[in-house]
Amino acid sequence: MVPAAPPAAEGQAAEDRWLSELRRWLHLGRRGVIILVRDARRARLRALVETLEAVDPSLELVTDPGVLTELEPGALVLLVLRRATLDWLNLNRPLFAARSLRVVLWAEGELGTELKFLAPDLHDWVSHFVTCPPGVPDFAVEGLAQGLGWWPGVAWTGEGLELALGRLEAEREWVGPLSPSEDYARLVEVLTGAGERGVVWRSVDTMTALWRLRWAIAEARHRGPHVLDNPEIRAPGWYRVDAGQLSIDEVLALPGVDLRAAVAVELEPGVLAEGDGEVEEDARIEEVGLLRAVGPVMRGLHDSEEVARWRRKRIAEIRERAGSRSRDEQALFASLERDRAQWPRLWGSSWALFDCEYLLRRGEGNLDIDDMVSIAEGLGLRDVAARWCETRGGERPMAIPHPVKDISEIDKEMPVTISGRVDGAGIESSERSIMVTGEVVGWEMSRSWRLALIHALGVGVNAPEQLLPFAVEVLDSARAQLGEADPHYLFIGRILGLVAGAFGELDWAYAVLLDVAEVALREDYPLLRGADLECSVVVAMRGSFEQALDMVARSPVENEDARRAFEDFHRLTRAALGEPTAATPEGPLAAGEPLFDALQREGRMLLRMRAEGIGNLAARIAQG
Repeated sequence: MVPAAPPAAEGQAAEDRWLSELRRWLHLGRRGVIILVRDARRARLRALVETLEAVDPSLELVTDPGVLTELEPGALVLLVLRRATLDWLNLNRPLFAARSLRVVLWAEGELGTELKFLAPDLHDWVSHFVTCPPGVPDFAVEGLAQGLGWWPGVAWTGEGLELALGRLEAEREWVGPLSPSEDYARLVEVLTGAGERGVVWRSVDTMTALWRLRWAIAEARHRGPHVLDNPEIRAPGWYRVDAGQLSIDEVLALPGVDLRAAVAVELEPGVLAEGDGEVEEDARIEEVGLLRAVGPVMRGLHDSEEVARWRRKRIAEIRERAGSRSRDEQALFASLERDRAQWPRLWGSSWALFDCEYLLRRGEGNLDIDDMVSIAEGLGLRDVAARWCETRGGERPMAIPHPVKDISEIDKEMPVTISGRVDGAGIESSERSIMVTGEVVGWEMSRSWRLALIHALGVGVNAPEQLLPFAVEVLDSARAQLGEADPHYLFIGRILGLVAGAFGELDWAYAVLLDVAEVALREDYPLLRGADLECSVVVAMRGSFEQALDMVARSPVENEDARRAFEDFHRLTRAALGEPTAATPEGPLAAGEPLFDALQREGRMLLRMRAEGIGNLAARIAQG
């Protein structure tokens, strides 16, 4: 449970205690003293410098120990310890006494503990030890305070969230941390009883998990603020706060940056290493307006009239014509229009998840309960679907004809929809379009899957040398947006792994499809059904015949049509293991054809057939 904020005076006293102790030792050691700050935290560096400057305004902040030989006797020095300079300090330690220096050693991480091993003589000269308490930079607390005024709340990155909550001026009780993976009905119950208290969430590692908690918040009609503690995905529509700071070495590597000035701004990356100084004002306003920005730009413009005016204009445009808006625009609309009396009829399947959220909060909307149950099932959230059936009178989830079926069933009902060529000259421009679609509209949308599949097949035919770089770029983009455990990310991996295997990139196809296959063996996600059998083909093509047959034997797929093509292919696998009747001239092995060549030929054909079948699967999802 996250504690309520402590009284301000008590919290300040706890923070100042270590600095008071340090001041006392400096006062007693006017003729020379060495104090070691253990467990030094960058979040506390500015407060330490300000304290030392109050003791002696001529404080020297030093990273190069050679400078010590040039200082006036009795100088007050804050010396940043670095492993590379410890030998020099250990050998030249007499200069501390010779010049009566008052030295505070700043030792980050394990360096304070390791000092007695790396520089034992210097360690023996240390007269006092002060332990630096955990901290959080002021700029992060500022961002948190501002972000909590935004709905649904803050996506916090870095350490110190609990400390930051305790430093907020407005006292508030907090619930949590909660995890989206907890029982959905319990989440709704906890949020319903939370009143105006804030809620901290952890383990938000997939886009599916983010929808799960958003729906729970909406169903409970919870009005308090929410904080995502280090989500592993970018959360559209949440105010981003990054508590990260540059290291001393990173600051020293920046051209023209003074360390003393960097400490004054708490080593904040957005101030010291901001790379968008040439960005036009309109673009900057849009970045802040859509909550894509972070750091000083976000804090400075978020509450400005310019951004408020931009947001009002964009919301009006969406009301007039929703269409295929970016996930950031959708999330902005959901934040600012969540309490409107009537949700506009936003056409396009990409809005369906936000339609669910509005209906849960308001009790009415553009979807009926069976649509909602189908959407939850499509995300693999069966406990959510079951609850909605029980509480809202929908059909039982398993009784609803789900739009996602096995590929073999899809092929019976629909003609192959992957057709035509992607011309080599158009590959580069087409790839840019696909990446924009995935990153803006969303990689969980079937439109993005089909574009990526069609392009990958075209590249495989026309420019096979570009296939692997394209597949890697798409998968990296999807991973960053969705999270590695999200079924949609795994489905994209399945698509790209099949195409890669069909065009001979077996090692990459194996690495990707094996992860998908392991989930398909454990979980019954319609999007992944049969992926284990597809992986068995790649395994056999790579020469691991026993492993391939073991995967077939363990597969939960029961559909005879779905298994038949794989059983035919694996006659070659059995022949490779020495079963004499496994492959015959009437079967997959042609007369006189080397067995290895037959495995490659048949395997590529089967993988491509499965990839094209997935095209029909994605089309059916879009239609459903």
